[in-house]
Amino acid sequence: MPKAVRKLISEEKGSAVVVLALAMVALIGFAALVIDVGLLFAERTKMLAAADASAMAGVQDIFSSEQKAEVSAEEYIEKNGFASSYFEINADAEERTVAVKGKKLVSLFFARIFDEEAAFVSAEAKARAEGLVKASGVVPLGIEEQPLVKGQLYTLKIAAPPTVRGGTFGALSLGGTGADRYRENLKYGYDKPISVGDIIDTETGNMANPTRTAVEYRMQSCNHVPQCTHEHYERGCPRIVIVPVYEPYLIEGQQLKKVVVKGFAAFLLDGQTKVGTDCYIRGYFIDYVFKGETDDTQGDYGAYGVKLIQ
Repeated sequence: MPKAVRKLISEEKGSAVVVLALAMVALIGFAALVIDVGLLFAERTKMLAAADASAMAGVQDIFSSEQKAEVSAEEYIEKNGFASSYFEINADAEERTVAVKGKKLVSLFFARIFDEEAAFVSAEAKARAEGLVKASGVVPLGIEEQPLVKGQLYTLKIAAPPTVRGGTFGALSLGGTGADRYRENLKYGYDKPISVGDIIDTETGNMANPTRTAVEYRMQSCNHVPQCTHEHYERGCPRIVIVPVYEPYLIEGQQLKKVVVKGFAAFLLDGQTKVGTDCYIRGYFIDYVFKGETDDTQGDYGAYGVKLIQ
């Protein structure tokens, strides 16, 4: 083989080695990018899930106090596997919101070859309490649409069937009529959803015995110490009920036959009052967060749901 040809082949081999070396560097760099970007993405996904859960948990206590809302939010951060020190939590009672911001320095692997030791990932979430437009667990009582005052005691059921006089009310027929169904709905809440705009029949008869049984069950099931009051109550207390806020829909004579749901209100039951063979139910109006669908245009009736707005 001529000397010139051997030299050319040798030079080509040397060039191939250089190209291969450069390709290896590029490949390692690409692997570093893919692996470390995947790592950062996975960590941010977990952090975002923690922020979402934290904000939604915190806003459920926004009506107790901003401090309690922030404590609840912090607990959910830790339940999701993060130290609370990575997050900043801000509750705003006036806006009914809880905002959560997280930032964490994550160690990298292959990128260290290129002197990149770590990178920050961040996540933000914000939840707000909005008026309920659809909810399950509603009890078969109602209150006429009116300005409601927090902490004030209201009558939710009078002895007689509902009339058109000044918001007096008896009972609602949820899922059918009859004392047994009414009692179970009052004890446990109606198991199907009720929505704003639904038209509901009123229940005939005063339902005194089923009312006493159901209310006593709820009152005795509250075993919190100290006992719940409208100023301090535990979440999930059986004495807390969600009731439809209604507008009269069908009146026959002086009797209210049907109502249309305008919203939902929350009350802390104060027990039942026996008057002869009759029974009254009273409850304190409170602000409370339930599960259900919300709408930011819904009127403020005291019963809220949680919505992520960021």
